[in-house]
Amino acid sequence: MRIKSICAPCFLPNQTKIQGVVLIAFCMLFLSSCSGVGRYSPKPTIAAGVAKNIRFSKAVAVVNAQDSQEEHILGFQGIVVNYHEFTQSVVDGLKAELAAGGTPVRDDAEKLLYVTVTKVSMMPGAMTFRGTIDAMVKTGDGHTERFSATRASYASGWNVSTGPTKPLDAAFKDLVKSILEKAALQEYIEN
Repeated sequence: MRIKSICAPCFLPNQTKIQGVVLIAFCMLFLSSCSGVGRYSPKPTIAAGVAKNIRFSKAVAVVNAQDSQEEHILGFQGIVVNYHEFTQSVVDGLKAELAAGGTPVRDDAEKLLYVTVTKVSMMPGAMTFRGTIDAMVKTGDGHTERFSATRASYASGWNVSTGPTKPLDAAFKDLVKSILEKAALQEYIEN
């Protein structure tokens, strides 16, 4: 009895070249889905430049109000988020954008924004994968605003394996922008 090695030409001797290429592509896609990202927090610099024309005359303090150190596995490419760390990235992104626009950012400011990231999710689809970030911002006078930012990316095997957090990065940028552009928060800071 002769034992054949396990490779595409020997394993499937009667298959066409196209079928072999499809098999190899499928295997690469499957293997890429087995890799894991691990712990993920967006870099605050991702949101750089989203609020170029936003400036406040009053000083603002931006506070991480997420007490939970819970690690949440997103079930997509092994992405794990810690809600406190993720919220800190949003806080740092907001502070950087406010400071870049000329707004004084100080911990002892009268105007307070308490930021909490409440949910981070990734959903694979037929041709896309979508990242969503839910957050809330509470003002120093007790008013609460809720935000949700979602973005999708094309879901080729190459794109998923080389940039699995791309939709979350884009949603992060949108989240920081939407918080800074929220009329109710702008009114609170200026009055």
